[in-house]
Amino acid sequence: MEVIFLGTASAYPTPDRGVSCIALKNEDWVWLFDCGEGSQTQVMKSKTWDVNLSCDDILHPNERPGLLIECDRDKVWDLYDDSKIGVKAVWLKHRIPSFGFIIQEKPISGKLDPAKLKAKGIPPGPLYSKIKSGQTVTAPSGEKISPRDVVGPPRPGRKVIICGDTCWSEELLKVGQNADILVHEATLQNSSKDTAIQNGHSTPDMAADIAQRLDVEKLVLTHYSQRYKPINCTDTEKEETVQILYDEAASVIGKDRVVAAYDLLSISVPLKSS
Repeated sequence: MEVIFLGTASAYPTPDRGVSCIALKNEDWVWLFDCGEGSQTQVMKSKTWDVNLSCDDILHPNERPGLLIECDRDKVWDLYDDSKIGVKAVWLKHRIPSFGFIIQEKPISGKLDPAKLKAKGIPPGPLYSKIKSGQTVTAPSGEKISPRDVVGPPRPGRKVIICGDTCWSEELLKVGQNADILVHEATLQNSSKDTAIQNGHSTPDMAADIAQRLDVEKLVLTHYSQRYKPINCTDTEKEETVQILYDEAASVIGKDRVVAAYDLLSISVPLKSS
């Protein structure tokens, strides 16, 4: 699974950044979230082809959702569910309706234990596939071999949270605990918190606070104001850069848990070992 940042700017594109847009990709599909102006061009740049679904995290006054999906009593929407993955959404606080999406893989079947299989006289081949799919098989000795005898415990699925514009993300606490990645906006630096909140946006310490409360493995910042140049800006003495936002978030939860996204950055979300 990969999280690809097609754009990281707030409001409108600039020479340095495309407007906020995020692709979530695995071997079966590519889903887009928060498709801002010029997202199609960014998709072509990233070679993220075969887009299956686009999820808008903000509803502007001239937009309406294509499907009517009712939330449950906890105000959580179940948007999609199959044998491999589920997608939920919760309200975020912004000037207009905005959502956070929680993408959760189902538990993944455990690994075959080659030593146990060999001990039971089962050679590599078609029987391995049958056991992996949950079938009981017959060993050459005539012994019935159940998957639970030779397959390790299920591994937890991966969880990714992708937030739209927000100045308050408390609803994520209902369903977002222990995510692998939280993608959260950090439009303005901490000293501009009042301005950020007034406009429905967040600062790095706000993003880091909710990441800490959710106990996520990695917080990825995005949706930067145009005042912040890329970290690799050559004239850093005269320009404010995204480094300010990164440092402020890192001061809350640590440098190893924060990433400052940039256009076309791809972050791999590995399978859990246990």
